[in-house]
Amino acid sequence: MYENQKRKRLFVLSDADGKARACILGAECLKAVYTALTTGVFMTGFLLQSGMGQVQIGTVTSLPLLAGILYPLSPLLLERFRKRKVVLGVGRLLYHVFAILCITVLPNLFKDSSLVWCMAAALFLGNALNILVASGFPAWHIGFLPENIRGNFFCYIRDCK
Repeated sequence: MYENQKRKRLFVLSDADGKARACILGAECLKAVYTALTTGVFMTGFLLQSGMGQVQIGTVTSLPLLAGILYPLSPLLLERFRKRKVVLGVGRLLYHVFAILCITVLPNLFKDSSLVWCMAAALFLGNALNILVASGFPAWHIGFLPENIRGNFFCYIRDCK
């Protein structure tokens, strides 16, 4: 079968699994846009505009990487819950709430050194929650991906980011 024919079957919206794959792909693309607006250059410029110095920015932006240390604990935490989808959804929702809180609300509430501590706490808590549920998402999505199309699907996901 030609490569284009395989790709056309990957996201068939009339098929429930194809529709689910299309939703996963859309979510990953939106996540890439969201990540660009809440990390990296945008976040650094935003923190500079909020009055933080280079050391403070380095401290705040390194906390998500520090939260990554919790990743090995993720499966241990998730196996304790029977309804993992709820835990995954709530964990990811809280991550986004904390990230949006850092970019929109906190800089308007705090203008001094307390802004650094509040942003650091919110970013660390949000990223820690995200890391603790991160291992559950591939397991949740894998049911929609038969083995013969997994490679193509993950190529699309990679290209989206």
